[in-house]
Amino acid sequence: MPNAVCRITLFDMSYCINPHCALPDHPGNAQSAFCASCGSPLVLREKYRVERVISDKGGFGVVYLAYTGREQKVLKVLRAEHNKNAKAVKLFIQEAEILGKLRHPGIPKIEGYFTHKVAGGLVLHCLVMEKVPGINLEQWQRRERYKPLESERALAWLKSLVAVLGLVHAKCHLHRDIK
Repeated sequence: MPNAVCRITLFDMSYCINPHCALPDHPGNAQSAFCASCGSPLVLREKYRVERVISDKGGFGVVYLAYTGREQKVLKVLRAEHNKNAKAVKLFIQEAEILGKLRHPGIPKIEGYFTHKVAGGLVLHCLVMEKVPGINLEQWQRRERYKPLESERALAWLKSLVAVLGLVHAKCHLHRDIK
């Protein structure tokens, strides 16, 4: 796009996704295009800013909450230690392609796969998807004070899960990381 103008909305907080950053949530990151700690770009694909980590417990990736200025998004980043593992990168890209083809209310819509270069030259593999509103199971359990789950609710959740897995399996795919 010749003469394209990059319009970036500035946020109160920006989190650096460079895995080698000493202070990814540096207070100086607010209203800045680059991390005050390591110098990595804080704007991804000219429109995404990361606010915080959602989960770093997954084996292959770290999941972040990101914003476009108007909408919340989920950013999944392949762990840097897997960058040189061709099979891991291939599976990550394949995940983006497969999720991009599946349509179901229980499957987040994929916005895209891309790479992002951080300070030091490290290239990160990224996947952006819609942020499905609501709370996760751990938050729900805490809110319910860890009371036993009623069988009706458990059955309803299982039916929802089976519907999603049924779609995935009907397309000849296997989900490797059910949470």
